[in-house]
Amino acid sequence: MGLEELPPAELGEWFTEEKRLLAQRVLREEYEQGRSIAQIALDTGYSVTRVRKLLLREGVALRSRAGSRSRGSA
Repeated sequence: MGLEELPPAELGEWFTEEKRLLAQRVLREEYEQGRSIAQIALDTGYSVTRVRKLLLREGVALRSRAGSRSRGSA
């Protein structure tokens, strides 16, 4: 299974449940192999927001963002 199996990213298009479940599984595999949400978004044509939401719907624990600081850090 790979990115070539993903449904196309049409602006504003709602996925059917079947397409959404497929996308969630494929994106989870890519993310768990170490790819970032931004990398996945670039390669799929999906927005970063769509990738993030699909990963969360799949129950994926998201990694912290690279270079982000916790509150109170100077």
